[in-house]
Amino acid sequence: MIIDPMLINCLNNYTKVELSVEPDIPGKDEQILHEIKGHQVLETKTGALLLIHLKNPETNEEYTYSYPDITKVELTKWSDRHDKWYIHSLDRSEFKNDNYKKQMIYRLIFKK
Repeated sequence: MIIDPMLINCLNNYTKVELSVEPDIPGKDEQILHEIKGHQVLETKTGALLLIHLKNPETNEEYTYSYPDITKVELTKWSDRHDKWYIHSLDRSEFKNDNYKKQMIYRLIFKK
């Protein structure tokens, strides 16, 4: 799976991102407007692995979010102020049940 070049452009051109493990339901910890420090994309046997290196501006803590086994990325909304993407990934928790089709959806909102 090749990551959409438009998503890579967002990672390169935007400076801030809001993350969520649910498409439209950000948890308390996910309402942080993180600073994007960099990213990496690796191809794996089960799909792309996206690593996003972040900084929490409230605590100055730096860490990396990983999105493994990406099967699809989808631009769902865009404007001159933000782009909203969904990342579809295989649900590895179902691999033990021989279910290799179940997916999870993550959300990224890039903001200027």
